[in-house]
Amino acid sequence: KHPQANEIIAQAKAIIFENVKDKIFSRLKQTGEGFLLKDDIEVKLLCRVNLSPRWGLYSLEVYDIDPVYTLGKLAQDRQKIIEDLRKRGLFEKNKALPLALVPLNIGLITSFGSAAYHDFISELKASGFAFKIIAFDSHMQGKNVEKDIIKAVHLFSSLPSGSIDVLVITRGGGSTADLSWFDNKTLAEEIARFPLPVFTALGHQINTTVMDLVSHTSFKTPTKAARFIAERVEEFNSFLEESAGNILDLAYAAVENEDKTLHLNASLLSSYTQEYFARHKEFLSSAKAFLRESALNTVSSLRQSLSRVEQDIPFYCRSIIVSAKDKIDNFRNTVSILDPKNILRRGFSVVIKKDRPVKSAAQVRPGDLLKLLLYRGRVISKAVKSEENNEE
Repeated sequence: KHPQANEIIAQAKAIIFENVKDKIFSRLKQTGEGFLLKDDIEVKLLCRVNLSPRWGLYSLEVYDIDPVYTLGKLAQDRQKIIEDLRKRGLFEKNKALPLALVPLNIGLITSFGSAAYHDFISELKASGFAFKIIAFDSHMQGKNVEKDIIKAVHLFSSLPSGSIDVLVITRGGGSTADLSWFDNKTLAEEIARFPLPVFTALGHQINTTVMDLVSHTSFKTPTKAARFIAERVEEFNSFLEESAGNILDLAYAAVENEDKTLHLNASLLSSYTQEYFARHKEFLSSAKAFLRESALNTVSSLRQSLSRVEQDIPFYCRSIIVSAKDKIDNFRNTVSILDPKNILRRGFSVVIKKDRPVKSAAQVRPGDLLKLLLYRGRVISKAVKSEENNEE
């Protein structure tokens, strides 16, 4: 393969016979660490080159494998993945996310029906808390691990906010070689970028995968992961119960203190009231006598004023009547002077044209019929000429 482009630049056919295959698998198991022969791992093989001159072909016949070489390469590849994640700030990204105080809503990725699934669910049920679990059935070993887990992670990422509080990825026990599926860069990136804490419990007591390293918290077994979640909920529940007890204690203490204060204040108030009235009793007696005397003096003064007013009323009434009579006589004289009959009696007349009084010569045209109202009778006349003057 090309080291940078990751493309095949040369390949040859290799043959492993059945007896050699058993020998190779036995050698792999004896290494202790173990690994699977799968795509994209580099191996060192002992081979014999078989040539076919007639057809111009050649092939490799595999006789043995050097597991130490492959384990070293796997370790190198694993370290490269870790270093790359660190450089891009992904290695600690999920660890930095805060864990919910009460993680009751759990997303679960595991193989349905597996021991891991039953152990995890049973431990949560035993806690007695009302956990809500959304589970996704996934392969946890073999070539479909990456595809299934990525699909599950994307599904949980698309759920509405608040649907889950934590995502748990778990599997039961298995060989060390099976863990190599989780030393996967793509899986590690998906876990690191997940918006909620991710717990891993891959069922191995010794080895740790890259996915374990980038997760928020890793556990050795599904049971321990479930127990941790249940204990966190229990811790918060205990905190609430303790807080409720403390609040009740504080409330009882406050009520008791207020009750004591109230009784003390009531006693002081009674004492102060008695002392106050004792001090002001003489003052109240003096005030009572003063008010009585003031009331009698006021009544006497008002009676005298009322008597004077009673004597003055006839005089004021006569004065008002005389003054009113004089005003009436003056009004009568004025009305008499302004009476139209008296004006006509003095030789004046009123000119009427079409039932309207004529006030200006401009209202009259030669030939107009005019009615003249006199003191005694009326005269019908015809206008011959009208003259105006500007005198007011």
